[in-house]
Amino acid sequence: MKRRAIARLIALTNAVVLVGACASAEAPAPSSGSQLGERTRDGDRAESAPVLDAVTPAGDVGATTTATQTAHPTDMPVTTVAPPPPPKPPTEPSRTAGAKDDAHREAVARARTFAIEDAKSKGKEAESAAATKKLPATAVTGSIRPAPDVVPTAGETAQPGGTFVHAGTNPFIDTLTDALSTFSIDVDTGSFTFARRFLREGNLPPDAAVRVEEWVNAMHYEYASPPKSQAMPFAVHVDGAPSPIARGKHLVRVALQGKKVSKAERSPTHLVFLVDVSGSMDASDKLPLARDAMHMMIDELRDDDSIALVTYAGATGVVLPATSVKNKRTIHQAIDKLHSGGGTNMGSGLELAYREAAKQLGGGRSARVVVLSDGDANIGRTSHQEILRAVKGYVSEGVMMTTVGFGTGNYNDHLMEQLANAGNGAYSYIDSKKTAERFFVHELDGTLETIAQDVKIQVEWNPAMVARYRLVGYENRDIADQDFRNDKKDAGEIGAGHAVTALYELELTSSSPSEALGTVRIRAKKPRGTRAEEMDVAISASAIKERPGDLDHDAQTAAATALAAEILRGSPYAEGRTLAEAASLLREAATGPFAAERLELARELMKVEPRVARR
Repeated sequence: MKRRAIARLIALTNAVVLVGACASAEAPAPSSGSQLGERTRDGDRAESAPVLDAVTPAGDVGATTTATQTAHPTDMPVTTVAPPPPPKPPTEPSRTAGAKDDAHREAVARARTFAIEDAKSKGKEAESAAATKKLPATAVTGSIRPAPDVVPTAGETAQPGGTFVHAGTNPFIDTLTDALSTFSIDVDTGSFTFARRFLREGNLPPDAAVRVEEWVNAMHYEYASPPKSQAMPFAVHVDGAPSPIARGKHLVRVALQGKKVSKAERSPTHLVFLVDVSGSMDASDKLPLARDAMHMMIDELRDDDSIALVTYAGATGVVLPATSVKNKRTIHQAIDKLHSGGGTNMGSGLELAYREAAKQLGGGRSARVVVLSDGDANIGRTSHQEILRAVKGYVSEGVMMTTVGFGTGNYNDHLMEQLANAGNGAYSYIDSKKTAERFFVHELDGTLETIAQDVKIQVEWNPAMVARYRLVGYENRDIADQDFRNDKKDAGEIGAGHAVTALYELELTSSSPSEALGTVRIRAKKPRGTRAEEMDVAISASAIKERPGDLDHDAQTAAATALAAEILRGSPYAEGRTLAEAASLLREAATGPFAAERLELARELMKVEPRVARR
């Protein structure tokens, strides 16, 4: 009876979690796993792009491949494999074939049930009760850490500093069950900058505010750029080694480096600053800092660029119509006159900003809306779905969007991130003039010049070499496997000079792989294009180093940063690891032009190490 009662409680808890997690999420179509050397349901080999030969080392940037690309039809056959034998009860959650989000939740439910039953069988009634308590608390408030073998599930939370959505934690996946891992690239960095202001003050950031991929991609790396003769606008770097952050596992890095475009080479652009001037923006780290950031950006633009200024509070208005950057003085004066007061009608403001941007689109000129806000929409349309629905047509015409967050307290991280995702842009957070200088000055050309759209990555693992795998981060960037070649499926954009890094933890079938571990496929469109091109890169056995110390400093930095983010967000896969380990690895990797950045993060992590150790 007790067991059935607990099961009913778990079922009720999962129903609540699913409602909260799915309210704003689009349910993906079922996915299908496949083996290397894809076969159709009839057993015939499906057409695929040629796989490149083994990846060759390229100095300090790991294994680098200059790849050719081939176009694939969008109606390419979906491949399947014969079902594997029934799996044994897992000690960690394992995802099965089918719709990935649903399978993820089912895995979480199985892990929860297993944790409770295991505790009961050992006579540990107290542990069972504690595990039961942790299930809904993690999803609703994010304030209680999960049991070590329970994967946190997605759910919106209000925590100190603002409103966030915990994206969950990717589980390990049996390669025989699902050999494909498909996701959208992500160049957002807002999560890292927001959390870092907590670290600097010696405080722990809200766990739901930590997204691993944004931490990893906020760091700088010395990846080689693609050769000018290559059609695809980015280089692919693949390597791996025994993991320095997960005992008994291997770590594989998949990284893209976008081609660099100089200020003189980029296309002329029209920017519409959409500035939140509501009462909530009155703090010194909000509107005053936003004004400073815009002034910096104006001084870096070219004379053939143009600016418009739209504000919103309780009402919206065009403060400055399209104005050539030749008239910098006029633009600076308009920015200086911005003051805060009133409610926050972001929806109508965004619609007006898009209309202004669309007027200047075309003739070789790009158009972009830059939203500067704390995300606290409280009048009219307030959810990102409602807001984006009103401007969907402008997005499809090619108007891009960048969101830039400011402040804490009422800060809505989820709204700012989701707006950027749906608006074909990137999300950043500004906590200081130094950060504003990085984003609006040093990395401006990457922000303004998009080199590829709807960039998707699919890794097909070789079951003969890889027993299980786990993508570290990118939980809210998951794409159904069969949508990889669906060119109507939206994905992330990459700007000039931007880098994207993804890390996988692997359990190999042998410590010394004798053949390729798998294949990385990247699919992308040209800016405003409709048909994607594809390139393939093999993860060769020679790309896997023998010792953790053989990883280059960039890979060590990515691993250390990922470990820190995993610890701070309460990932069960970081159980027993410490921020001191992450800081030590960062110090070892502190060489070259980005040494100061790595040492700075190491110092910030050590400020909160005692707090993590006590919790």
